[in-house]
Amino acid sequence: MEGLKMEIWDLYDRDAKKTGETWERTYGSFRLIPEGKYHMVVDILIKHVDGTYLLTKRHPDKDVYPGYWEASAGGSAVSGEEQLEAAKREMFEETGLKSDNFTLVNHSFSDKSHSMFYSYLAVVDCDKDSVVLQEEETVDYKWVDRDGLNEYINSDLAIQSHNNRYKKYFDVLNTLYVSDLDGTLMKNDKSISEESVKTINDLLLKGITFTVATARSLGSVKHIVEPFDLKAPMIIRNGTAYADPKIMEVTEKALFTKRELVKLKEILLDLPYNGFTSIWNGNEMTKVFAEGKHSSGIDKYIDDRKGAKDIKLVSDINELFNGDVGYITMIDDLECMQPIYDKVKESDEWEAVLQKDSYGDEYWLEICPGNSTKAKAILKLKEKMNFEKVVVFGDSVNDIPMFEIADSAYAVDNAIPELKEYATEIIASNEDDGVARFLQSIL
Repeated sequence: MEGLKMEIWDLYDRDAKKTGETWERTYGSFRLIPEGKYHMVVDILIKHVDGTYLLTKRHPDKDVYPGYWEASAGGSAVSGEEQLEAAKREMFEETGLKSDNFTLVNHSFSDKSHSMFYSYLAVVDCDKDSVVLQEEETVDYKWVDRDGLNEYINSDLAIQSHNNRYKKYFDVLNTLYVSDLDGTLMKNDKSISEESVKTINDLLLKGITFTVATARSLGSVKHIVEPFDLKAPMIIRNGTAYADPKIMEVTEKALFTKRELVKLKEILLDLPYNGFTSIWNGNEMTKVFAEGKHSSGIDKYIDDRKGAKDIKLVSDINELFNGDVGYITMIDDLECMQPIYDKVKESDEWEAVLQKDSYGDEYWLEICPGNSTKAKAILKLKEKMNFEKVVVFGDSVNDIPMFEIADSAYAVDNAIPELKEYATEIIASNEDDGVARFLQSIL
């Protein structure tokens, strides 16, 4: 910075109030600041909208941490500056970059260096080659992804005291956040509020990784998630498939084996009356029903989807089990569903969930291929994307397995009592934007 040796600092007390005193900066003079008084220092971690982070290498002649890498810029506020004003100036002077998207992620003090720190995250949308290094401050730079940032954090040439001030943000950055849809992220009228969309998109821009895990099909979920800027794969059909939220295509799916379908056909004798199979056809599933009389739950399901291209009625019951069957659904009252569920659960060759409809009185029995639950899909995604922790949100019985495997699990206030027993904490209801409000509180 120009005129470094003639900087004048304001001094502050432990309550971050100016004492009315100033301090002239010279080489190492911060060590002589009187006890109980502090000068203001700003940190700026710079994140590009593409998800990468800027690292800069400090000048070898710096009096503090010479030659160390830093994420990304920072320095002392000069007399008369407010913290955000100082952060914007330091970022521009050291990198040539500007932003109006700053988030304060930490405020702390160091008695050793007599420093009062304001640590910011700044999001930029710029040409990544437009970084201009300040001659006296930095000598090199690079953009790194989340894995590269983690590698830097654990390196010998990282400023650990600086990284400690960003610990909360780094913890969030290395956590996978997963929410159920119906009854959790979605309101009772099946909508998602504009406030939830705005809040979550803002957090996605700041670096959190958020996705959904739902029993819905890709076609059913598409219009729901379109307002979100999701990047991580979505978990659909209760964990039997993954879908790319950008191109809306299924990227991986589980299927019943022919042997399993033979067994299920013998068990599910009432399937033509109160159920249907879902058979993969490219990215979508065709719902195959037997012709004839149906339960009121199935009649309602079909009536609600009149004219839908994915509904197929067949006269031959065998056609319910032909092709790439990935899901079996039965809808009826509890008296009918409970004994069928009990029979299905006698085998561990497949997964089964029985739960009350979020929007009605019927009970849904959903049967999936083995090892295809939300919980198992989340753990697989966590490992694949190299996350340290998983945080989940839910409301119903089919969310219990993912609550059991999560590092933290949050039930919306409207969740069933059984799920709340597994919850780390109860948050606001789906009607009150509980998921978005909680996420907003972490950053």
